Amino acid sequence: MATTLQSDPYGIRAAVDSAAHPKPVYKFKSFWIVLSILVLVVGVRLAIDPLAKMYTQRGIDSLEGYHGSVSAVHVSIIPFAYTLHDLKLEQDDTTGGEPVVYAKKVVGRVIFRELFKFRLVGTVTAEHAKVVILGGAHRPPGEAKDAARQVKKEAEQHDLDFGAILQKVIPLRADRIEVRDSELTLYDAKDPNLPSLWVSDLQLVIENIVTRRKLDQNVPLNLTLRAVVAKTGTLKAMATADLLEDKPAFTGQAQLSNLQLQSLWEWTEAKAGVGASGTLNVFVNFNSAKGKLSGDAKVIIDNPKVTDATGKVSDKLKAGVANLAISILSNDEKGKERIATVVPVKGNLENPSPQVWPSILGVIRNAFVDAVNWGFEDLPMQTPGEK
Repeated sequence: MATTLQSDPYGIRAAVDSAAHPKPVYKFKSFWIVLSILVLVVGVRLAIDPLAKMYTQRGIDSLEGYHGSVSAVHVSIIPFAYTLHDLKLEQDDTTGGEPVVYAKKVVGRVIFRELFKFRLVGTVTAEHAKVVILGGAHRPPGEAKDAARQVKKEAEQHDLDFGAILQKVIPLRADRIEVRDSELTLYDAKDPNLPSLWVSDLQLVIENIVTRRKLDQNVPLNLTLRAVVAKTGTLKAMATADLLEDKPAFTGQAQLSNLQLQSLWEWTEAKAGVGASGTLNVFVNFNSAKGKLSGDAKVIIDNPKVTDATGKVSDKLKAGVANLAISILSNDEKGKERIATVVPVKGNLENPSPQVWPSILGVIRNAFVDAVNWGFEDLPMQTPGEK
């Protein structure tokens, strides 16, 4: 042994032996630490989606008056995103009908760095959503009624100061809420057999929803919408708003163009026993400041005609009276028969008031005095000081 040490004073032989016969990696403590971390990460990754789906389903089941499901839930850590697939929501009192809400995919994303500032900032995107609205004598569930009462109570207490109401919510900014390639169907709850009104190819974007003034980045809430109504009419709307004012302030425009009234034949037949033909165009301006609401709606119908749809004497009489009124109140423009008016809207947010007499006088004015100018040219028009 002494000879060996003398001939190998620097431990070269030991180093060579160690290199020739390395120590197994599993004997290193660092190996087991790294392996444990990897197993933990993989385990959490495998478990998080089923857990998220379970708690999402519990949340859906807790909704009073509704039931629903999701086919899958996916949670992404980087970036932080929560994705729902095939979300369905149905009312408890309906069986075998369409869900009131269906979305093929809903993605919510959160900006992680903002969480360290105790702010919730993110985006929500829904794709291929279908929403069913039941109008008429539909009874909402108790939970919806209670929520509506609470909102009304809060609004009355704060005199429509939504900024004060939003102060009670956690600091939140939704940079963008987007609905893509979706549709909306309107049914009459009083008679489920009535035809539906279908709004398709719905594209909706809402930007910069905030609950604190310091989060708005000096940018107002913006809304843009585009859709197709009854397969023929193009609906467009744009609006900007500031919900943090003492009373909500907003302004915007909307237009429905080239809606063929024939596409509503089944609806008008079921409602009134008559059918209409012609092309409808509607242009709307609206704004609100300090709780005061004002606006105008121009309605233009080209080549209007009403026809009885049932053969009943009463419906033939309705159609005859309507066509007589059209012939009296319409004017010829470029070979087309056209009837038009402008409906002023004035009042406050609690009680908006469309003004009837200016509307009637507008029809007469447009029929006998003025040629109707297209679009938003003559909006707004003068309105009386009283309703």
